[in-house]
Amino acid sequence: MESNNQETEKPSGLLLLPSEIRNQIYGHLFASTRLAFGRKYIANFSLKCMKPSPNALSILGTCRQIYAEAGELWLSQVLFVFDDPGYMLDKLCLLPPKTMSQIRHVHICGCGLMLAPVKSSTFEHYTLASIIKLLPHLRLDTLTVLSKSGAEIAYETLEHLIHTFEHYTLASIIKLLPHLRLDTLTVLSKSGAEIAYETLEHLIQYSNGWKELRFITHDSKMLAFEKARTFYFGRIPRKLQPSTWNEIMTKRDGVDSGASITIYRLTHADAPSTILQPGIRQLFEPKPPSCLNIFGRIDDKPLANCDEIEKAMLFIVKRGRHTDILNRDEPSLLYPLDIRSWAKDTPWPAFRQRRFTYNDGPVEETPVLKTYICVTESEYNRRFDRFMD
Repeated sequence: MESNNQETEKPSGLLLLPSEIRNQIYGHLFASTRLAFGRKYIANFSLKCMKPSPNALSILGTCRQIYAEAGELWLSQVLFVFDDPGYMLDKLCLLPPKTMSQIRHVHICGCGLMLAPVKSSTFEHYTLASIIKLLPHLRLDTLTVLSKSGAEIAYETLEHLIHTFEHYTLASIIKLLPHLRLDTLTVLSKSGAEIAYETLEHLIQYSNGWKELRFITHDSKMLAFEKARTFYFGRIPRKLQPSTWNEIMTKRDGVDSGASITIYRLTHADAPSTILQPGIRQLFEPKPPSCLNIFGRIDDKPLANCDEIEKAMLFIVKRGRHTDILNRDEPSLLYPLDIRSWAKDTPWPAFRQRRFTYNDGPVEETPVLKTYICVTESEYNRRFDRFMD
């Protein structure tokens, strides 16, 4: 009987390995694990919650010794995937600062965040923008407005509709996570070319909390569009890239810091989910334009070619060596676009109900269990014109 008990209590083969080997095994396991959160559209246009596999971290529950050895390793190894910035804030803002600072890899869609403004009772006359607020369950694909008013009233109505929500780009949203210290931040752009361009420029110019940024677009339109209107700066032209963005990074991190921006494109069109694989992409170095006066004011003809425009692009931005990536409470460089000036000292959970997003509709009760082959894979669905995680 005693010999049987000894056989039962025999340590597992894993625990018989040297601790250095065990740590490598833990590292490979966690590096191939992704935890996905948020909502996504499925084939019948309904919304479902995403949730990670319940067994994603099951190794931590096998025994006390493994938990003690690997319990503090997984946060810095696994990939956290969020459907949009709002869900990222929902999850990460609840974490203690020490826990948040251990997360190293985040994968997120690059949309902004729209927040409804504080109620105002200063108007006795309510425009259409205010009236629509009485229909909280409205989920229109299109809203057509026929103005019967004079020019001044029509202009006011349109302005109120446009400014019903405060819109903040990802660069501003990240500032709500001051303890973030990511090794890699991967952003999947699901916006149009102009908004994607603005989003990346804000991340390069203003954001912290990461050492390497990977910004993915599903086509090449971001460097080919003609002068267009964006959320904040009106009509602005494209600039020569990546030289302009490299100048910004040099000013931020120093001339000899090693900060850099590199652009890659897929060798073939219609495969955006694979662009993180080095073997099927190539370095993209735009040729200097023959006439700088009109560059960015018209579309890029060679890049806008039908055979070229559908190729996905990857922008890799690396911060300088020894750069302090901490989100500090310095006077805002983004004011009035910094979400901290809007939220002041109010924590995210207290004002998250003002959040508005395209997928705030009813959600099916059964969650989607996310499966994947490669931890960094992303699925692009042209039907919805966006990346799906």
